[in-house]
Amino acid sequence: MLKALLPLLCLAALSCSSRIDIRPYPEAAVFAEDSRLASPSNLPQISLQVINTGSNSTLESFLFRGGSWFRSRELSFPAILVQHPKGALLIDTGLGPDIDAQFQEEMPWLLRLLMSYDKGPDLIDVLQRHGVAPSSIQHAIITHLHWDHAGGLESFPAASIWHPRAGLEEAQALAEDDSAFFAEQFDGESIRWQFHEYPDGPYENFASSFDFYADGSIVLVPMAGHTAEGTGVFVNLPSGERFLFTGDITWSLEGFQRPSHKFWLSSWLVDADADSLEYPIVQVNRLMERYPNLHVIPSHDALAQQSLLHWQ
Repeated sequence: MLKALLPLLCLAALSCSSRIDIRPYPEAAVFAEDSRLASPSNLPQISLQVINTGSNSTLESFLFRGGSWFRSRELSFPAILVQHPKGALLIDTGLGPDIDAQFQEEMPWLLRLLMSYDKGPDLIDVLQRHGVAPSSIQHAIITHLHWDHAGGLESFPAASIWHPRAGLEEAQALAEDDSAFFAEQFDGESIRWQFHEYPDGPYENFASSFDFYADGSIVLVPMAGHTAEGTGVFVNLPSGERFLFTGDITWSLEGFQRPSHKFWLSSWLVDADADSLEYPIVQVNRLMERYPNLHVIPSHDALAQQSLLHWQ
């Protein structure tokens, strides 16, 4: 079916501008630097591990406007384990243990073709193989509540689940009609919600932030547009390395580098508000220009995640 649609999709792609014009967003180049990062050795010791709960491949052209129609790209469905002196936390939970049944029940048949995945190892099993008890996970920061990020919420009943209240309210309101949200993943009474805001003022070129441990190591920033409320997560290491986990603002690093939106059909299917999504894309583009060594990690870009340690 996709092959038959390819000529039509190519023509549609040619009618779309492939790059975002950054000139209307001068405020994206205004920075409030964190003075603690001038002496990163004072930051707490942190380790990062990627646990890939599934994979897929697609044409590069579906990931970002201007991508090749002849090159395939691998997609990942990760959870990120962050081990901090104050406790272990996850950034997203990937595909959960019940994802196959949920996907068959909740996803319309046509979208099952477009959104298919190959299931990877169970997140709980991987943690246990590496000596991390699931009960030791104190927090999970969820970039957004789509099915491929929130699948494991109920696997961690001892953890506090951090997400803006409006994001949960959006998911609850849309779950019946929007196939991106699976209510079964986030309606359990055992889930310990912690509804965060961004009380800590400007951070880099974001107008507000949440310094999670109040030590500069993990800083949350708002990234709306893909969903009503999305969260980006900075992780700053004492080595001076810095990471920014961006959820699904774009599906590939090139989306920030160019900068550009997802392919129009992809965006139409999955983005809540493509217009408001443009600004965080530009913000990250300006960040990458200012900090060339910043590791920007879109959730599904397997290439961007290669530099991180993977647990299997």
